[in-house]
Amino acid sequence: MLTALSNGVLIPRKLAELGIAAKAACKIIGIPPSRLNLCVSGIQDLSPQDAAKLHGLCHRLAAIQNAFQVPLDFSNADKWSALLEHLQDVDIDALASAIERIFNRS
Repeated sequence: MLTALSNGVLIPRKLAELGIAAKAACKIIGIPPSRLNLCVSGIQDLSPQDAAKLHGLCHRLAAIQNAFQVPLDFSNADKWSALLEHLQDVDIDALASAIERIFNRS
């Protein structure tokens, strides 16, 4: 596997782009931060399930942030866990369109 495409490289890069701490991301998806630390250190890769959860979280948070078109504060993992649970069935593209209409009509 190419090192540049490994979970230990991709996930921290995605988290940094979003401005979310690894510890907060791990708390949101329910895995110990030590698992991600071992992966980033190159000691042990993430399980496929943990990797999928982290990649999915990054994708979802990026979509939400893009919908609002402003940087969001992801520091409160408990609030984001609850919010993501409520947004589980929400079409983020529809949300983005609604936000666009609201702010363009002002």
